[in-house]
Amino acid sequence: MLSSFRLGTALVAGLVIAGAVEAQNTPNNRRNLNNSGDVVFIYGDPSVGASAGSGTIDTSGDLYWMVWPRQAMVSCNPTIEMSGASFGLFDTDWTDSAPMFDILFGPGNTNGTTGSIEPDFSLAGLGQSTLLLGGPTGFPNPCTASPGFCTSLGGTSICPPSGFVVGYFVNVQLLSACDGTGILFFGNNTEDNVVTAFLPGGMTFATGAPGQCNLGNYTLQTETSTNETQNDNGPTSGSSRYGGFQVGAAPGFIMDAVTERSVYDVEFCDSMVNVTVLGDRGTVGLHADATTSFSLQHVVTDTAGLGPTNLAFVSGCLFPPFPPPGFPLFGTCVLLNLADPTVTTLLRKGPIVSVSDFTGSTYPFTQDQLSPSVFSSFSLPLPSVTLTSQAFTLNIPTLTARASVSTSMEIN
Repeated sequence: MLSSFRLGTALVAGLVIAGAVEAQNTPNNRRNLNNSGDVVFIYGDPSVGASAGSGTIDTSGDLYWMVWPRQAMVSCNPTIEMSGASFGLFDTDWTDSAPMFDILFGPGNTNGTTGSIEPDFSLAGLGQSTLLLGGPTGFPNPCTASPGFCTSLGGTSICPPSGFVVGYFVNVQLLSACDGTGILFFGNNTEDNVVTAFLPGGMTFATGAPGQCNLGNYTLQTETSTNETQNDNGPTSGSSRYGGFQVGAAPGFIMDAVTERSVYDVEFCDSMVNVTVLGDRGTVGLHADATTSFSLQHVVTDTAGLGPTNLAFVSGCLFPPFPPPGFPLFGTCVLLNLADPTVTTLLRKGPIVSVSDFTGSTYPFTQDQLSPSVFSSFSLPLPSVTLTSQAFTLNIPTLTARASVSTSMEIN
C-alpha cells in the first residue's frame, strides 16, 4: 500500500557524532532561513524516485523544496556563488550506507493560484539549474561508532531508543575557488532561488520488512523546523510561500504550513546578513508581525573578515534601496538608501569573530560573525514597512571594503 502522508511527530532527530567533508580556506558564510530542526519527515512509503547519485531526477517522485526569495538575496553582482551546505542525515537502518540526496539548485515559478514559489521543472528552468549529486556516504552506524550515546539514552549497542533515529550533522564544502565557476544563485532581484531535494526510490518505513532496529530502511535528510513564526500574509491562509513537498504516490505540489521550513543551510562565498527576531533566525526574517514597535538582531557572517585589521558594519533602511549595482564606496557597492535616517539609527559595528555552531562542543563547524551583534529597537512610521539590511567589512589599512548580499523583510 502506498501512503500519502508525512509523519511530523513519530520521529525525533537524535544528535550524535558529526560527519564532515571539507575543503580548506573556502568561505562558509551561512544564510539561515530556518529556526533549526525539530523533526524528520517520512514522505512516500515506499518512496518514489531515482537512485541518489545516478544523475537522473524524478520530478514526479518524492521531493521537497525550499525558497531563497529574490528579495532576500540581492547582490552587487548578478550571481552569488555557493560554497557549501550543512544538514542532518539520519537513517532507520544502518546495515547499508545512508545516501545523501540529490539536490537541484535553480529558478522558481510563482503559482498564480496559491502564491507559492515552486521549482521550475520546465526545460527552460532545468536549463538554468545545477544538480549536486548525492549517493552512498559510507558513514557507519552512529550507535556502533559512538555506542555510549545510544545506550545513555536507553537504546542498545546498535539501536537508539524507541521513537528516535540517529545520524550525522554533515557539513559539505564544495571544491570552489569562489571565482564564479561553482553553483550560482541568482542575485539580480528578479529571479527566486529554489533548492529541491529528491528522495531516492524504494525506501520503506512501515510498508517493508522491519530493519535492524524494527523500523524499515529509510534515509532521512528531511530535518524540518516546525516552529517558524513568519507573519501569515500569503494568499493562502496558513501556508508558506517559501517551501513545499510532493509525495510521489500522488504527485502534485503541496505548500508547507506557515510554521514549517525544511532545514538545509546553504553557505556562500559572499558575506551574508541574517535577520533574527527574539532569537528566531527563520522565515520571520522574511515576514514579521509587529504593531507599533519592533526589535531585531542582525547576524553578519563573513569568513574573509576575520582579523584585527577588519571592522564590520551593519544597518538597514526603510526607504527603497538602491538597485544593483548600487552606490560605489571603498571599492564595493552600497545598496542601502543613505538618505534614510534609519540607517544611522540601526547602525552597529564590531569585529568578526569565530563562533561554534555547537556551544561547548568539539564539532568542526564554525561561523564567523559580527560581534557584538546586539538588538536594535525602533518605532515603525507606517502600519506596513519593508526593511532592507546590508553589511560591510572594511579593511582599515587599505580602506577597501566588501559588501554583503542584502536582504529585505516585510514588517506588518
